[in-house]
Amino acid sequence: MKIGDMILLTTGPVRHFGLTNPTAVLIAKVPRQDDLEYGWLAFASGRFIRLGRQIEQSCEVLNAKG
Repeated sequence: MKIGDMILLTTGPVRHFGLTNPTAVLIAKVPRQDDLEYGWLAFASGRFIRLGRQIEQSCEVLNAKG
């Protein structure tokens, strides 16, 4: 996964954030202060959300950027 990719979110993030659509676009890698190194800033349902990097194993890339 990389910045600009469109992904299909799993049910967990969709419910947690109250999203109206399960698709999101990855905007940036966001540094973290813990052992997980980074998370993702994504744009979904008209707003920005922060996701953990576990999405890299659980979400499908729908449209890879370049």
